[in-house]
Amino acid sequence: MKACPRCGAFTFDDMEVCFGCMYHFKEDDRTGTQLHVRVQEEGHEHRLYRLPMSFPLSIGRGLGNDIHLDSARVSRSHACITLLDDGRVQLDDLCSRNGIRKDGARLPARSILHVGDSFQIGDAT
Repeated sequence: MKACPRCGAFTFDDMEVCFGCMYHFKEDDRTGTQLHVRVQEEGHEHRLYRLPMSFPLSIGRGLGNDIHLDSARVSRSHACITLLDDGRVQLDDLCSRNGIRKDGARLPARSILHVGDSFQIGDAT
């Protein structure tokens, strides 16, 4: 996967044009930005999850999640990240009790993520 430098939409490495904004990738810049999720939990070193992994990517307190967050403020199945057909990355709150926050404000149940976005689930960012 690579990210469009103009609009941030994700697309497959072999695509020459971004479907989000019709940006033409240069021949010598075929690698783009690798999609990853960085998790920082209070009192722990950060963990980096490089994608693509299987989608959707599940986040929660339950041990079966792709990203496990050990906090009472995190629901067992708290959220998921999905790669959409158009290359955008979607974050869904799965009816969690404490929600997902960005810059201190609660996000809607469904949000589109962009390159460099940071969000908070429980005590983790």
